[in-house]
Amino acid sequence: MGDSLVRQIFTSTQCLLGRDPLQFYPNADPALNRAGRTKPHVRFFDSKFLAADGLDRATRIYYVTIDQAKPLFFSDPKLSSQCSALVLGSGHHYDKSVTFRSRQFWYGCGNSTGCRGKYDAYQSVIKLVRHELEEHKFRGPVVWASYAPRHFRHGDWNTGGSCNFPTRSGYSGTALADEMPDEYLRMQQYDKAAIKAWEGTQLNFGMLNVSSLTWLRPDAHYGPGAPHSNSSSGRIVVDCSHYKTAAGGVPDTWVRGLAAVLEARAEPIVADHAANLEKVTEQARRYKKQRDEARAELEEMKKKIQKNEKGPVSDSEE
Repeated sequence: MGDSLVRQIFTSTQCLLGRDPLQFYPNADPALNRAGRTKPHVRFFDSKFLAADGLDRATRIYYVTIDQAKPLFFSDPKLSSQCSALVLGSGHHYDKSVTFRSRQFWYGCGNSTGCRGKYDAYQSVIKLVRHELEEHKFRGPVVWASYAPRHFRHGDWNTGGSCNFPTRSGYSGTALADEMPDEYLRMQQYDKAAIKAWEGTQLNFGMLNVSSLTWLRPDAHYGPGAPHSNSSSGRIVVDCSHYKTAAGGVPDTWVRGLAAVLEARAEPIVADHAANLEKVTEQARRYKKQRDEARAELEEMKKKIQKNEKGPVSDSEE
C-alpha cells in the first residue's frame, strides 16, 4: 500500500510467486476479499501520500489532507480478520508542488528553520496511519519500506536530468553523496522522520531498509525512454526514480528482504498462538476433569436413589 515504488514491490512479489503482476493491481477492492484461502493472496492499493489528496478547483492548488488517512480501511476494526500483513511506503510525491493542510496547520512552506514543511507532513501522516492501526488493534505484521532514493543528476525528470551511470559502476556511497548531496540529504531526512514516527509503536512492526542498498545502484533505473509511471498518455520520460523490474533486479532484492522481515515478525505471532493454544488446552483439561467428576457424582446419586426406592429388606427376602 503506497506509491509507485511500493507498487514495484507488489509487482516483483507477484512475479516471484509465479502470478500475473497485473492481477489485483490498481485500487483493489477495499473489502480485501480473498480469492483463495490456501494460498497467499496479495493486493496493491495505490495511495501516493497514504493520506487524502486532491485538486482544489477554486484555487487550482493540489493539496494533501494530512489528518485524513487513505485508504479509509486503515480505521476498519475488521481489518485484522481480512488482512494478515501490511506493507506500507511513501515519500517521492512529498517533493512535488503540493500544499499540506490539516485542521491545525498549513504546510508546504519549505524546509527553513522553524517551518513545518514536507518532512513534518510526512511524519504526521505516518503517525496518523500508525494511530489508526493501533486504535483498532491490527494484529498482523506491519512493514514500512524506507525511502528508495532517486539518482537524477544535472536536473530532474522534467528539467533535463539523467542517470546514465555505467552498469555496476562501483560507485561508493560517499562518492554518490558528494555528487548528489541534495538527494542524499533528502533520503536521510525522510528515513529519520519515518523512524521517529514509528518509535514506541504497539504494533508488530518491522522496517524494510531499502535506502542503503539502493543508494549504491544508480545504474539500475529505467533511464531514458521509459513510459511515465502514472500516465495513460504513453508519454516517454527519463525515469531515474523507479528501478528495472527484472529477475534478480533491485525490486527482487527488496522482496527477499521483505520476506526476511515478515518471517521475523511472524515469530511472535506463532509464539502467541502457541501460548493461546496451551491456555485453551489447559482449560479443556479442566473442563474434562470437572465433567468427569460431575458424571461420577451423578452416578453415585443414581445408586443411592435406586437403593432408597427398594426400601429396607424384609426377613423373608433375606
